[in-house]
Amino acid sequence: MQRRTPEELSRFLKAVDRHLERPERVVIIGGAAAALHYGARRATIDIDLATTVSPELRSAVLRARKETGLELPVERSGVFEWRRE
Repeated sequence: MQRRTPEELSRFLKAVDRHLERPERVVIIGGAAAALHYGARRATIDIDLATTVSPELRSAVLRARKETGLELPVERSGVFEWRRE
């Protein structure tokens, strides 16, 4: 898999948003979160979520892959720690 830059991640997620029929709540974690929020330049190969990937979100992801040409896996992470401060 090819590593993706923050700009590619942002372009992909905007395409996902355009293809959603209604709002979805997602919590992005890991490398994608570091790239998008902090501008980390060490790119990632996927988008890990702390939230479930609903059928509607999965459908929007598939359409965004076709639109952007970016084959980004979007999956719920099996391991993460959630802290509210």
